[in-house]
Amino acid sequence: MSIHELKEIAKKYYDAGLNILPASSREKRPLCAWKKYIKQRPTFDEVFSSITNFDALAIVCGETSGGVEVVDFDQKGAAFPAFWNVEKETCAECVVETSQSGGKHLIYRREDCGSSLKLASNKDGVLIETRGRGGICIISPSVGYTLERGDFTSLPILSRGECEKIFTTARSLDELK
Repeated sequence: MSIHELKEIAKKYYDAGLNILPASSREKRPLCAWKKYIKQRPTFDEVFSSITNFDALAIVCGETSGGVEVVDFDQKGAAFPAFWNVEKETCAECVVETSQSGGKHLIYRREDCGSSLKLASNKDGVLIETRGRGGICIISPSVGYTLERGDFTSLPILSRGECEKIFTTARSLDELK
């Protein structure tokens, strides 16, 4: 995908209220000083006019993206099938994507987005964690990321109860309890 095409998609995401930044897929981080954008969303031109060589898009989670939260399934998404089997109805409208390492991201908005949390682990490390307020996440159509379902321009807003249900199911998959 060309930088021009990626920038057009970034603009669509930005216009949908997301705090989107140009990023590097290899480094898995924005190509600008991004921490200041945790509390204040920049203008689109502020970040995309000065950076002309990028292959990825990063979303700043939390309030500056309308309450975006990401549930990140690490270790090649090992726990995702068991999670999805229980929560596919709750998460039916959420964005689901595969990351460059084979993990899964479940993305939605919530009114009371909290900080990032570790939800489940196993002997090899973290299985499931969230990217909440102050977190970032590389997203599709970045190099190596594949959108499986949903649309970043119309993320659902989940209730506190729906999010607690998601977290409870994720925590039940912890292998170190």
